[in-house]
Amino acid sequence: MSMTGRLVFAFFVGLVARAACGQSPVVFLSEASRIIRFDAGAESSSSVVHENAYFMTALNGSLIVAGTNYIETDSKGNIYLGPPRGLRPTAAVRFTADGSVTQTFNVPYGSGFNGIDADADGNVYLLQSGYLNNYLYKFAPDGTFLNHTLLSFVVSGNDIAIDEVGKRLFVADEFGGNQGIKIFDISGATPTYMSSITTPDNSNYFGIDYAEESGDVLVADLGYLSHDPRGVEYSPNGTLLREYRAFNQGTVFDIVAMRVPEPSTAALLVIGCAVFARRLAGRRC
Repeated sequence: MSMTGRLVFAFFVGLVARAACGQSPVVFLSEASRIIRFDAGAESSSSVVHENAYFMTALNGSLIVAGTNYIETDSKGNIYLGPPRGLRPTAAVRFTADGSVTQTFNVPYGSGFNGIDADADGNVYLLQSGYLNNYLYKFAPDGTFLNHTLLSFVVSGNDIAIDEVGKRLFVADEFGGNQGIKIFDISGATPTYMSSITTPDNSNYFGIDYAEESGDVLVADLGYLSHDPRGVEYSPNGTLLREYRAFNQGTVFDIVAMRVPEPSTAALLVIGCAVFARRLAGRRC
């Protein structure tokens, strides 16, 4: 099956803004087929998407939701789509908000890639996950493969998020025990372990998000061990700030904090993958 066939779909939750601007405490959680919105920590709405909707990212006041591919954006407005979860990939993709593909990142070897993000210089990072065998692949902005580095201290990495200003990379470590969030310095050619954020021993962290405006780190707890699927928000120094629980709890896969002007309405719009089919025809996973 082509990579395009595995993109499945993308959804935009449009947030129509009033004139007043400022940071709104808006957070989204994703379940397998439902997106839940929280305002100031309280669930305010949810949308059923009728397809797998595991992974999310935010761009210009919109929420972009993908199926089985990890997805992320950078501060320049680019969107990055990682290989389909759990499958042997050929490439990750960078594209613009209008769907124009600007670069592919061909994976030289390996499989089981979880998580994608880019730093301030446009270098792209892919997390390859295996129990006690986690590597970070690094690509130059032009798609050149630079290196891959063993991530010491990571047990089973599930997703990454990058602080572009601070040059830090955060890893959601599903079986990391009370060190479920690992932090790496990416200011150099290869990542260097810095520290961890202390988390509950029974957490199973999956998706992770770095909120640039606040510096907070948000992670999604699957709930397999805690029996309490939820989103969790930590301050830059690791203080637990807030937990996000849906009224009808289901397995939580990803979390996104959004800085947007206060919305007056919200709409769910669907876009297809035809734009990618023309550019990625012939690629195989």
